[in-house]
Amino acid sequence: SAYGIGQDGMLFVQTGKMDATKKVLESLRSFTKIDNPRLCFVLAGHLHEDVVGEVESIIKKDGRIRFVGWRSAEDLRALLCAADVYVQPGTQSATMQMSLCARCAVILDDVPSHEPYVDGNGWLLGERVTLDNALREASAYPDKLIAMSSKSADIAARLLDYRKLAARI
Repeated sequence: SAYGIGQDGMLFVQTGKMDATKKVLESLRSFTKIDNPRLCFVLAGHLHEDVVGEVESIIKKDGRIRFVGWRSAEDLRALLCAADVYVQPGTQSATMQMSLCARCAVILDDVPSHEPYVDGNGWLLGERVTLDNALREASAYPDKLIAMSSKSADIAARLLDYRKLAARI
């Protein structure tokens, strides 16, 4: 693939305007604890000045992490289609809904607005599930991700189909 991941590789993606509230540093620190050369973590978007220095220093130490900068909607869709897991441990973003449509398993902050979007297709981070646990579990069970992928597609079809949303309105 464009990200240098083989067939047996696994791609984690985090996107958006990434500042401290998006918990990008927490994502990367958790990811670096997993010793698996087949994993790749791609950051797409904008790194805010409150995190950029530390993100760059983590990237220098771990060749599996890439920052690809701001992407067009088309490129972002392609990235999400290539991804196995969409990681959003911090505040909400519209890209999370796109990630479900692209069949990604998800790791999301456990807030009420995320609950409808996680049902057997990922992890809600909170008291019981840490970012470390979610990333480790995702990377250890690729077969589980296949099942989660189709659950994400089901959730997207149920909750994000524009014809259904329009009918509801």
